[in-house]
Amino acid sequence: MRLKEIAWLLVSLFILVLIYQTTNASRIFQLDPTLFVVSFACYFLSIVFWILAWGYLIKERFIPSLRLNMKALLGVFAPFGLGGDAIRTYLAKTEKIEPERALSASFVIKFYKFILMFLFLLLAIYLLATNSVDFSKNIAIFISMIFMVIGGAIVVFLLRLPSFTKLLYRILNRVFIFKFNEQLNRHFLGIKPKDAVIIFSLLLVSTFLEIAAVYFAFAAIGQGLLLPHVLIFSSVASSLALVTITPQGMGFVEAGGYFVLSIGYFSLAKPVIGSFLIVWNIIRIWIPSLIGLFSLRWKR
Repeated sequence: MRLKEIAWLLVSLFILVLIYQTTNASRIFQLDPTLFVVSFACYFLSIVFWILAWGYLIKERFIPSLRLNMKALLGVFAPFGLGGDAIRTYLAKTEKIEPERALSASFVIKFYKFILMFLFLLLAIYLLATNSVDFSKNIAIFISMIFMVIGGAIVVFLLRLPSFTKLLYRILNRVFIFKFNEQLNRHFLGIKPKDAVIIFSLLLVSTFLEIAAVYFAFAAIGQGLLLPHVLIFSSVASSLALVTITPQGMGFVEAGGYFVLSIGYFSLAKPVIGSFLIVWNIIRIWIPSLIGLFSLRWKR
């Protein structure tokens, strides 16, 4: 393991230790293993449905799509700052998939997820506005999430513009960028309404499974939450995971999650928040990262 991988591993461990030390996350020792497994199963299935949407877009068979995207889950074992898109692009040729095709499909799927998260954030704002007396004090975080999601969608569209592509080429000096731009436009312009509906539906199922994973993660530490609470947290967490540069928004999701869970509408105790954030970090980053590590041995 090289220095960069070790550094990234230490950063992720530091985040978990920091959460534990600052919140006295005592509930972690009362973890229900059955509900923990159910939570991870829901989260893993949400990844599978994302892969189904990705594979459907590029008309790739399920097993090669699964194999490639499992490897892209490396996360904490990947080089420092290297996210899933970069890993997916780098390993695409091992499945005889063009790298630019794999990357452009990821960005198209991400664009649909941005739209979905925008709708979920609007629903979260409505739920908070109608159920929380101190919502006006905390509206800034939700407005910023919406702008981040919109910004992410705009970036995908900018990547389609020849002028923006030429600018990137001058900065990075990679011919790959032109091929990526061509594939991205092909995916956007060539998609049929029926295919768009199918992809959106698969991502919707993926999102609901992720919400279920959050619900069972809370239940695993003995904290029941109403569906509106779970939906609000999931909307913020998913939005942060989408637009940040770390694997699955690690660090950003924990910080944003702590803020949301501590506001008046939730008013959860620090030990509960800390325990949940540790459990959620393990479910969405550590276990998938281990799966990605072992998937490197999964040959064609």
